[in-house]
Amino acid sequence: MDSLMPKKLSDPNEKLEIMYKGELLVEPVLLCVDITNTGNAPVENPPIEVEAVGTTYVIPGYFEGCPAGYEALWQIERMDAESCRIRVRLKNHEC
Repeated sequence: MDSLMPKKLSDPNEKLEIMYKGELLVEPVLLCVDITNTGNAPVENPPIEVEAVGTTYVIPGYFEGCPAGYEALWQIERMDAESCRIRVRLKNHEC
């Protein structure tokens, strides 16, 4: 995970603040996760959890490159301050 605002680029004299739901995010980071099925058969409803242990606050993001028709079948839900669950369902058991 990389900080969205590296310390070497931040200017202490500037007041750049990133807020989420009224809370100041002190050191926001962006986490990108690539999920790949390396087998030759679809995996139905795989259990996928992303956890960032420690002083953190996980904000579920979005899917990039989601196949047409899957927007309603794929979801990211926040479980607690440190984790989120990714739900990926397949249509007609196709890859």
